[in-house]
Amino acid sequence: LGLALSRRLARQLGGRLEVVPCPDGACFTLWLPEA
Repeated sequence: LGLALSRRLARQLGGRLEVVPCPDGACFTLWLPEA
């Protein structure tokens, strides 16, 4: 998924996209509110 698309999707779902450190460099984590 593209980063812009992921951000838009996260916003639509009421969550947020964060960059977190990973062994390979950086990963993106999608945080969603608990339903």
